[in-house]
Amino acid sequence: MGKKMKAYALKNLECSLSSSGGAFPTIVKEFFQMTKQHGISKLLVYGAAWQKDFSVKHERIDYEQGIERFSGSKYVWSEIHDIANQIIRDLIDGSAVVFSGTPCQVDAIKKSVSKYGVDSKWLLLIDLICHGTPNVKLWSDYFNLIQSHYSTNITNICFRDKMGNSRSGGKLVLTFSDGTRIENDTFLKHYMRLFSRNLSLRKGCFTCRYRNTELKRPGDITVGDFWGVKEIFPNFDKCGDVSLVLTNSEKGEKLFNRIVVGSKHEVMVGECQDDSFLKYNPHLYKLTQMPKNYEQFWTDYKQMDFTSFENKWAKEPLIARIKVILSNIASVLGIKYKLKSFLHDMVSNKK
Repeated sequence: MGKKMKAYALKNLECSLSSSGGAFPTIVKEFFQMTKQHGISKLLVYGAAWQKDFSVKHERIDYEQGIERFSGSKYVWSEIHDIANQIIRDLIDGSAVVFSGTPCQVDAIKKSVSKYGVDSKWLLLIDLICHGTPNVKLWSDYFNLIQSHYSTNITNICFRDKMGNSRSGGKLVLTFSDGTRIENDTFLKHYMRLFSRNLSLRKGCFTCRYRNTELKRPGDITVGDFWGVKEIFPNFDKCGDVSLVLTNSEKGEKLFNRIVVGSKHEVMVGECQDDSFLKYNPHLYKLTQMPKNYEQFWTDYKQMDFTSFENKWAKEPLIARIKVILSNIASVLGIKYKLKSFLHDMVSNKK
């Protein structure tokens, strides 16, 4: 890690909407309090939100009106068209701004603001730990397929619903206009299966320049799931999901220090004393691997009708199913992350 970077575990014990440890709303709340103390009257927050057609776009919301629309994981690429110009206008008008997105999106905003020489003192950039982003059209086809199987309109999609089981990875949940809920819809599971196999990802994700061993991140702060947190912080054992937070700039560190100093019962924070957290969080520094059948997948997608394509690719290969079963067994035995750490050390020692 660079000299300015620090890593933390964070759990907001009062946050129920977040699919992880609640780092994003905690950080934004603290930034809002900081800006108010410095006489900034308005904080505008930009994040990814579902649209009526269940595409995903970045929106701007006044913090005091609530930022709930940004909560929850969305395994879809978010459109940020013209957002940079809007942020520049907001900063010029004297507002404080928070932008949250993938590292490539954050870097694009950062470069645009710098290009026009706008004062970025009150711009907070938060980049997300990213596995990769799925193709937009593929998601649209899957959503249309899912909707066509139900007579009632879908009103909400949750990829990681934690209701009743905060320790699990979360359920796939569809909510309909009549109030009914369906868990783990078959086609939604197929969509996530393609994501986990890296088939649905955009090609550029396999050469992402934000994955590097130096951990050079474009945001002031990086947030994501803290995998293996209980191996490093045993006191987080009963906290469910926990956020990993990296502070990448003086601005980010100063803001997070306020959270550490000011947190009481509602927030648990632990500072990593070394880089052992990397063993369990490879998406920070290792490239996502392109599958051998990636090109065939997309050739089929372009040439086949979608139903035939879905029937062909939705079935999970035997080796993938075996991996899932072994992973689940390791989780039950409580050795999943110990095993990951062992494999990480073994690979590192061979280099």
